[in-house]
Amino acid sequence: MCGQFLALKAWRDFLISLGMTDEAVAEVLNDVVKPTDAYPIVTAGPRMTHARWGLIPGWAKATPKASTFNARIETAAEKPTFRDVFARRHALVPVAGFYEWHQGRRHRITRRDGEPLVLAGLWEGDTFTILTRPARTQMAALHDREPVMVGRRQWQGWLDNSVFDPALPPDDLFDIVDDDAAPVQDTPF
Repeated sequence: MCGQFLALKAWRDFLISLGMTDEAVAEVLNDVVKPTDAYPIVTAGPRMTHARWGLIPGWAKATPKASTFNARIETAAEKPTFRDVFARRHALVPVAGFYEWHQGRRHRITRRDGEPLVLAGLWEGDTFTILTRPARTQMAALHDREPVMVGRRQWQGWLDNSVFDPALPPDDLFDIVDDDAAPVQDTPF
């Protein structure tokens, strides 16, 4: 979890809500973003930058063999790959939704109110990862993990590294739809 997400297309409104009125948003070409794809993220400042999904620590001499596109919030402060960035490089990853696979079917998860999902991320150089936590009631039927959401009142605190575990959103936040158009596959990417 989270192995693919839906690109946010309505960036202007999101950036204005952060007080970033003069930011130009490069066109997001793909509707579905997969690990290793480039995608805009918001870092401290706030400032928007494009980064590749899959964190590569600054000390790494090569791309890690293990997947680094997700990090568990429970252990990110301890794991060598994420420890330094968890302490000082938080990011917001606004998305339209994400996909989860269960029993060979793809499910599209979005917010019930149609607003963007703002995921907690970490960044290093031109790469980023998305934090995950144990799934709660609504997601648990599909997967044992879910992305960590950052609520609007926590955006600045998360970017300033003063919030280290965003509060849980309401358990009925998600709209989960079986995406019938999706081909059956065993892996999420």
